[in-house]
Amino acid sequence: MAWIMWGSGENEAHPRQIVNADDEARLRGVGKALLAEHSKLDTADPAFEPWSSRVSPDMGIPFPDLEAPIRIQVTKLFAPLTDFVATFAGSAINKRVRDAIEVIEPGVHRYLPVEFTMPDGSPADSYWILNIATRINSVAIDQSTGIEDVELYPNHLPGYREFRGDLLRSRTILTLRSDVIRGRAIWWEAKLRRTIISNSFNEFIVENKVRGFERNTLLINEVLEV
Repeated sequence: MAWIMWGSGENEAHPRQIVNADDEARLRGVGKALLAEHSKLDTADPAFEPWSSRVSPDMGIPFPDLEAPIRIQVTKLFAPLTDFVATFAGSAINKRVRDAIEVIEPGVHRYLPVEFTMPDGSPADSYWILNIATRINSVAIDQSTGIEDVELYPNHLPGYREFRGDLLRSRTILTLRSDVIRGRAIWWEAKLRRTIISNSFNEFIVENKVRGFERNTLLINEVLEV
């Protein structure tokens, strides 16, 4: 099985923060350049990106190495920094989460360094913005329920299709193709436009009480495999 990953609504995963303006502009510029590249691909290509104003690191497209870390000043903590920390660019993760991903799926994803400065001026432990580098279509639509395969704009984007449905309904069942997701830790499901994690990564999260998103069935839905 696998799991759809939803961000936590808890305050502890959302410390108040100020991002260095130059660093934010630099990362957003990279995202815009990637969008310009990926919006020109064939609409049937999983890497085709039509909607966003820019590509963000969680969307399954590899980013280049950054010239310097992203500097973020934490102005208020609601709890000690969590394993996943919400930022303007997606989730920042700590070393134990990075190491767990690398055990399952070595050398696939990218990690953009972040320098968190705590409210008292001290540096935080090492964190990285998780750049998910896998963007695939693994949903077996003919074996799923509650999901439709829709050609959204046949005149504007002929051939581009997305899966649409209410992922929070108990009657919705996603079926994934095992041959596509085998050996993966985390990926961006292109037609579904969601992040999915494997059962192996989910087991690490549960066993190690990883903090930063909620273990609530309304936030992380079970996904079935064939």
